[in-house]
This record gives sequence, structure tokens and C-alpha cells, in this order.
Amino acid sequence: MINTLNDIKTSPKQINGTKGIGVLMANSMMFQRFPTHAGYDDPQFSSFYGQTLPLLKRGVPVDIVHMENTPFAQTFKDLKVLVMSYSNMKPLDAKYHGYIADWVKNGGALIYCGEDIDSYQTVLEWWNTNGNQYNAPSEHLFEQMGMERKPSAGTYAYGKGTVTVIREDPKQFVLKTNNDINYFETVEKAYKKVTKKAVETKNNFVVERGPYTIAAVLDESVSHAPLHLKGMFIDLFDKDLPVMTEKVVNPGEQGYLYNIKNVAAGTKAKVLCGASRIYDEKVGTRSCSFVAKSPLNTTNVSRILLPKVPVTVQVNGTNVQDMQELWDQQSKTLRLGFENNPDGVSVNIQW
Repeated sequence: MINTLNDIKTSPKQINGTKGIGVLMANSMMFQRFPTHAGYDDPQFSSFYGQTLPLLKRGVPVDIVHMENTPFAQTFKDLKVLVMSYSNMKPLDAKYHGYIADWVKNGGALIYCGEDIDSYQTVLEWWNTNGNQYNAPSEHLFEQMGMERKPSAGTYAYGKGTVTVIREDPKQFVLKTNNDINYFETVEKAYKKVTKKAVETKNNFVVERGPYTIAAVLDESVSHAPLHLKGMFIDLFDKDLPVMTEKVVNPGEQGYLYNIKNVAAGTKAKVLCGASRIYDEKVGTRSCSFVAKSPLNTTNVSRILLPKVPVTVQVNGTNVQDMQELWDQQSKTLRLGFENNPDGVSVNIQW
């Protein structure tokens, strides 16, 4: 796993699913971790999960938008719908509301969820000191967009955009059974109004990073169907590194695969994956060699890409037997195993 994290690179390929839906968070969220205060409770961070999990469980790769980054235009790039609540956090500065209001005015769809009744609404802060007399910070935000300070539930126009108010704390979307339906339909409606496209619902997430394919299938989702991935894969979650042409990922499971077909073009021979760090890797006309280092009392299993079945394989000068059993012709990879050594194990392969 460490080797793959060292090897994995960024990629222009994005995770599958509808893009452009975000949930606002702020640094002040950590200050409201106290689950019960003055009769108001938010168990297990439920107000945050109430905004995010109804989207994630339907296969929407929701973005987390940091309030403290709203002064930067890049924060709003490609964002179509922004969900927010002050039931579990508070704005540390009034200026952030100006940036959010400008984004709405230019065509964004803002969804505000909350009753604004938690006790943190009344702490001595900028919205109720130095001449400000707002009962909640959301009143200042709504005022910035030409709305009443305490608007009732509904959708309001501001500039080219809209503001939808849901007068329910988002914790209730996850604490009450099936209480997230109206919330999701509201997000879906807002997204469709902005983009003229429907939100894609599914029970999985898949992303590719070079040769790596990462997949997860959700439980409590829109379907119980497994995900079928087809290709030429090495299963990185299996210590024996088997090669397969199809990987089935069931609900509640994840897959981490090395797609051999996505190896960089022109690669002749290469250690694709294994339980040791590879040094001094050299590839010749009809041979390759490397040194593998890893802690004592651990066993290395590696998959090595080769142009053809090897003639000889030597580990620390000793010939490996039964190479035909270790060779996979379909993927043109050799499965090689040996005991690790931090001083290095030398491997020489000829074909």
C-alpha cells in the first residue's frame, strides 16, 4: 500500500458522478463539537453528515467548500449548488457573506438548512456586537441578498441565482428515518435549474489515477447491485496479487486495482507492485534486475511485467524453480515471492 501511494499520481480524470454540488464548512465547526449544550444537541456531528451523506449515499461526489477560502475566485469554480447551515458552525467574519452573495447573484444556487436555534447563535460575536443586532449570523447573510432577516421556507431570487431556505436543522435528515428525501429533491431541483441536467444517482464511486483504479460500492444506497469492473487487473487488496479480467465489488466493499492495460506505452519490463521498496531497477535488451528492500520477517510478493516468459529468474543468486506456475501469459506478468531483507534482495531476470 505504501508503494502504491508513493507511485500514484494526479490525473485529469475525475471521479464518476454529477459534479458541481458542494457543502460549506468553516474552521469554527470544531468549536461546536460539544454534543449537548443548553438543551440543544448535535450527536455524532449529525448536522454535517446530514448535509453530505444524503448526497454521498446516492453516488454524488459532493465537494467540501471551505468558507475561509471564499475570498478566492477559484473556490467557486464549477460550483453550481452550495448547501450550508449555521446549526453546526458560525462565520468568523462578516466578509464571507459578501463573497457568497456575489456568487449567488452571478447565477449560483444556495440552499440554507437550519432553524438557527442552537445556543451558539447567541455567543458574543460580530453579528450581535459593535452596533450589529442580528439574532443569528444567517440574518446578516439573508440581508446581503435583499431578503428578510428571517425568511420562511421557500425559494427566493437574487440576481441571476436563487436562495432556497429549508427550516430544518440538517441533523434531522439523518437522525430521522427517510427524512432526507425532501432535502435531496431540493438539491436536485436547484441543480437542474442551473444546469438543465439531472443529478445522476448510483451506488458507487470509481476513479482512475494512471494505472490505478479505485472503486467503492455503497450500502444504504439507491441499489444493492454489485459493480462489475472489466480489464486486466491486479487486485492490490489481495496479498497474493492475483490477476483478473473482472472485479466484482459488492455493496459495502471497496476495490483497489492495478490496471495493467494502463501501463505507460513503451514500458518493456517493470515491477508493477509488491511488498518491498525497489532500488536500482535496470532493464536491458533481454534482461532486467532490481534490488528489493523491506523489513525482516516479512514476505514479499511482487508482480513484474515482462515482454515474454522468463528463461531464468535468480533471487540472491539462486535460481527460482517452477516459473511456468508463476507466469501469467494473459497479463505477461511474473508473480515472484521471497523473504524480505532490509539490506536488499537482488533479483535478476532473463528472457
